[in-house]
Amino acid sequence: MEISNLNYLSNLAEYDSSRDIAYGDMNSEFKFYGYLEPGYFLICFPADAHLVGGHIDKEQTVKKVVYKVAL
Repeated sequence: MEISNLNYLSNLAEYDSSRDIAYGDMNSEFKFYGYLEPGYFLICFPADAHLVGGHIDKEQTVKKVVYKVAL
């Protein structure tokens, strides 16, 4: 998993409101990267870009559930 602020992404594509997604590259040194162990979870906020499964060196099933909470 990689997490960075949207302001640190390069090559940021236009936001796709129908899919609620925007793509960009996390080439910045201002990012967190690591693994989540089974049973752990991560909360991301609207300014947090995240990449799930980007550093898996062997094939695994990645489970991702997204809940959006209006603030």
